[in-house]
Parts: sequence; structure tokens; C-alpha cells
Amino acid sequence: MLRTAAVAIIVSILLVSLAPGTVAGHGYNSATIQSSIQRACSFISGLYNYTLHLVGSTPSSHTYYVSSDNLLAQAALAQCNPTISHSIKTAITQNPCCNQGNDLLHEAILGTQIPFPIQNATTTNVTIYWPNSIGNTILYENHNGRGTLSPYSYADVAVYTAFELDRGGDQAIAVQTVQILNRMWDANGLVDDSFKNGTNGEKGVYQTFKDALYLLALLKTSQTRPANLEQKILNMQGPDGGFNTGYDPNGTYAGRSENTETTSIVILALGALLPPEPWWAIYWYLFLIPIAAAPILLFLLLHFQHRRRRAKRQSVQLFSSSGPTSIESIDGKRKTRLCSQNHKGVFAEG
Repeated sequence: MLRTAAVAIIVSILLVSLAPGTVAGHGYNSATIQSSIQRACSFISGLYNYTLHLVGSTPSSHTYYVSSDNLLAQAALAQCNPTISHSIKTAITQNPCCNQGNDLLHEAILGTQIPFPIQNATTTNVTIYWPNSIGNTILYENHNGRGTLSPYSYADVAVYTAFELDRGGDQAIAVQTVQILNRMWDANGLVDDSFKNGTNGEKGVYQTFKDALYLLALLKTSQTRPANLEQKILNMQGPDGGFNTGYDPNGTYAGRSENTETTSIVILALGALLPPEPWWAIYWYLFLIPIAAAPILLFLLLHFQHRRRRAKRQSVQLFSSSGPTSIESIDGKRKTRLCSQNHKGVFAEG
């Protein structure tokens, strides 16, 4: 009975945990989101260089960015490929070249403090810090350059600003910063200075990574999301799992490329959509204890019942055949109890 009950509990829990959930707000199936994340993780894992312990910026690329690519990639892979995630994290945090992979901007996604105002980036070639890097170029971008970046001009800067404000406890100002993004959203994507006045490849192109950052900012500050934001992001996933960097106003990404930074940010954003795992899904192994204990308890129960019955039979046989005699001491006097065959006894003074 105990075993049956324990098995029934485990089966019920597994059935509930395997049932497809719904992403809050827009009716997306959790299984769809999880499938997209898994394909994206496979894409990034395929860019991993086992000698450098870094992922490349794009397929077939020999250029590796410590930040933002690998800083974000190690976070994105933490759940779906923890082995590579740990290897990347070790490589960028222990190498003395690059401030543990932080660049005074992108680490805000991970909850690390960044300074205000956000400054322009400088790029340094740090290839010499990586042994066996012949034929590869390793770059480190750090936002410590001259000039500042305004959250009113660039959507991604507005998101990183909101992250830092929220981390520092200024939730009201963080929400106001997100409202800047709300005004940039035109139902197709975010229209900032890069979209309006950018160089070739930026002007007139919606940036997928900015959409994903926008989604993260809305979730972090508990703001209402545009109805089609998630779908805009999901539409940018290519056949190999990577996410294309941008798309035209008609929604196509022809001529665009997939890269590590965009795909990593999308993984983090889609992961934030999923409901947290219930405690029993995380500690499911605890339910194996009753299953393992039931046979042991049943064995002990049967064993002691058998011993009690055998002891009782032996006692009855001995009592009936020989009329046992016991010696008792009462009030310091020695008395002998005589048990007759008819189970009646008298005390005789010793």
C-alpha cells in the first residue's frame, strides 16, 4: 500500500510538471518558448572554441569579443549548457586583461552595478593574453571612452540605465526610463537615433537585441508588454537556432546575420518569460525517499511480526508442557510461584 501511494504521488507530480504551461500575459505555450531557447543554446554552443574557451561572434568567425559576447553567452548558457557556461566564465573572469569580462554596460543585465553616465566604448586587442590563439583575434570592448550615450537617443542605453536604476532601488525613475522606450516603440520595433540616422546596416532597420532588451526591462519593472513584442523576437530565429540581428519594417531579415550577442540577449529575455519552477520540480528526488523506504519498512514489519508469532508459539508450548516456575522477591521475602496445568497458581513461602 505504501509503495502504491508513493508511486501515485510521483506519477501525479510528473504529469503536472510535464504539462505545457502558459506564458503569463499573451498565451504563449511554455513548450514553444523552451524549444526556442534550446535551439538558440545549441547555436551558441556550436560557436565554442575548446582551445580559447570562448564563443565566436558569428558562425565561421575567428573574432572573439570578451564583452559583450562572452559575458552574455556564459549567462545565457548557464541553464542549457552549464559545462560550456562555466568554462567561458572561468576564462573571462580569471584572465587579467578584461576586468572579469565586465565592460561598464552589459553586466547591468546580470545585476552588476555600472556607473552613470554611460560612456562610449573603446576596443582593445587582447589576443596576446590568450595562449594558442594563433589565427584568431580577441577583442575587449570597454565603455570607458570619451563622450556619453543618452538613454533618450539609444534604446539599448535606456534599458541598461533602467536596469541600474532598478538595481539601486530607484524603481520609480526606472519606470520613467522604460516609458522612454514605450515612446520609441512603433508596433514594429524600437525607433531610436540608430534607426533614424544610423550608418548602413542600422538606418531603417529594427534591432532584434533591442527588442529583447525592451522585453527584459518591461518584465523587470512589471510593465505591460506590447501584444506583438514576443512574436517579433521569435520571428527572427533562423533555422540553425541563432537570432538575426535586425529586420526590415516588413518583418523580413533577408541579408541580416545571426550573432552571439543578439542570441544571448534573446535567450535571457525568453527565459524571463517562463514561470518559475515549482519547488517539487526542483526537489523531485525527495519523493524517491518514500519509494525506497517502503520496501524496507514492509520487510521490517513482516520480520518483527514473524518473530512475535514464533516467540508466542514457543511460550505457549513451554507453558503447557512443563508448567514453568518463576522465582519472585516480594517485600524482601523469597516466594515461589507454582503454575499448575489448569493455569492456577499459589504462592508458597520460601
